[in-house]
Amino acid sequence: MTLVHFIRKYLKSILMYGIVVSGLAALAEWSSFAALVFGTGMHYVAASVIAFLVGTSVNAVLSRSIGFTSKGRSGIQETLLIYVTSALAFLLNVGAMVLIVEVFTMHVMVGKIAGTVAAFFANYLLRQFFIFSSTPRWK
Repeated sequence: MTLVHFIRKYLKSILMYGIVVSGLAALAEWSSFAALVFGTGMHYVAASVIAFLVGTSVNAVLSRSIGFTSKGRSGIQETLLIYVTSALAFLLNVGAMVLIVEVFTMHVMVGKIAGTVAAFFANYLLRQFFIFSSTPRWK
């Protein structure tokens, strides 16, 4: 499948996942992250772990209900797989954030947003082709 064919086939699904599912999950994650870092003074890596759990919970509910078509797994199996694959994407997220904050000495929120963008693409691909049906819900 060429990149152009892939984009044509999955564009609506990517947009739905990106705007609605990931958008709401990212807002939940970022706001809880900011509240913990700036409101309590918690270290940004520890705050990322807690914010990850908040964001993944929102993502799991929305992925199952409006983002993707099930391929017949139970809700528990899908949710468990979402947490496992999200943990992998979280490592990518934190790795990018630490790199940007510690190596490039940029603001912590710049690192957080860049990490979230990297994790977005990993999460979409894992959900669309591993957890759920590869047939896009939104055509």
